[in-house]
Amino acid sequence: MPTLSASDYTNFIKLQAAAQSYRNGAIPKKIQTSDQVVPLQSMLNAQLLASQASYVAASPGTVLTALPSITAASSRIVTGASASGGTVTYTTSVAHGLSVGDVITISGFIAAGEIWANLSSQTVIASGLTATQFAVTNAVTPGATNPITGSTVGRINGRVYYTTASAHGITTGLTNTTYSITGLTTTTAFNLTGFTILAVPTTTLFIVSNSADGASITSQTGTLIQTTILVPRTVIAGNARIRPYDGVGYVNQPKNLSTVGQSGTLSSGKTQQVGGLPLTAPLGSGVYSPTPQLARVNIRATGAYRSVRQPV
Repeated sequence: MPTLSASDYTNFIKLQAAAQSYRNGAIPKKIQTSDQVVPLQSMLNAQLLASQASYVAASPGTVLTALPSITAASSRIVTGASASGGTVTYTTSVAHGLSVGDVITISGFIAAGEIWANLSSQTVIASGLTATQFAVTNAVTPGATNPITGSTVGRINGRVYYTTASAHGITTGLTNTTYSITGLTTTTAFNLTGFTILAVPTTTLFIVSNSADGASITSQTGTLIQTTILVPRTVIAGNARIRPYDGVGYVNQPKNLSTVGQSGTLSSGKTQQVGGLPLTAPLGSGVYSPTPQLARVNIRATGAYRSVRQPV
């Protein structure tokens, strides 16, 4: 039950009476609220809805989707490098997924004469950019091996590349969506949980931002699962509103309600009723507690009361 002030509750009873007086096409008799019944009732309805609404968070739920299996994984895809005129061009074994302006670092070239190919924060440029080739501006002094043609491999740090058996259908930027990979044995570090997708260079290749490293995996079958958490929904339940009074008896003067407590002392001639209401009570303003009980309404100018059982 909502919490209403005594004055609001008095208006509540008056509006119920006003609704009753319009029944069966009858012309209502003059009462205090007859001039502005609808606006007042609307305001009370708003108060009741605000105070009585119960906000319930619907269970979001989780959807697991099995995607095509992982057949290859690697963190080391840079297979070649060549330096010329202050520009170093790199070749990769799979699509690198880089864009002009990306700032990257490259490591892994450890053989004598190849260390110059390790890159510390240089920026990818448009020159020489293809799916498996990119260039950076870097005034290095090439070592004995230039160009490098695959005697060792390097890695674009912080990226792991996965290949699927068929088109994976993955896109980037999905909200409430994560992925997990299990079942890879050669390098178990490539089994990841709860990651998002950094880039999707091809329909069978995707890139994860992760520092995992190790021997490249080929010809294996890893399980790829997409987890989608449904957006939590909030619903409002338990609404209540003022409804037309459907009791019996005259209710053309519903004003000056009064109540006494259960433990109160009644003067002579007054009989205690359920809910604390006496059979008769002096006309005068009082406090009415908004709980289910007998509503008392003045039925005629004599001041007599008639009890009407109704839910409040």
